Amino acid sequence: MICPACDRTLTPLKLADITLDVCQGGCGGIWFDNFELKKLEGDPNAQVGALGIRTDPGIHIDHQRKRKCPKCEGVGLRRHYYSPRRKVEVDSCGSCGGYWLDALELVQISQDTKAEAGRSQSVQFLQNEAEPEIRRSGQDNSNAAQRIRRVLEFLE
Repeated sequence: MICPACDRTLTPLKLADITLDVCQGGCGGIWFDNFELKKLEGDPNAQVGALGIRTDPGIHIDHQRKRKCPKCEGVGLRRHYYSPRRKVEVDSCGSCGGYWLDALELVQISQDTKAEAGRSQSVQFLQNEAEPEIRRSGQDNSNAAQRIRRVLEFLE
């Protein structure tokens, strides 16, 4: 397979139970077949640093360039945000369901996933503890309960 970002040959590398295709010695990007990214996202033992991906600092990546799927001949990749939180942009193939991540995007997704877990715990605490307590304390706190509900809707 050919790297969609810098046109080098991708190298297969094993991480956890998944074989990824990596642009070793090039741009450092990673190709994930359908569902592989989701598997790694939820695996705390999958450390991308363990891959030892080497990059060529002389390579300039044009992020505006239209990229082609390395698996599907003639199919372009679609650039979009990975999650609703809109922090990391990735490329995906609508035909095979694969994802192309530029160097360090997997690290960013992992960090976002950890932050999201912490945010979910905070929302859960507010839903389970704070809001019911305010309701029990009486009518004069109904505005506080409404504000908490609005904050919870925003965080979810």
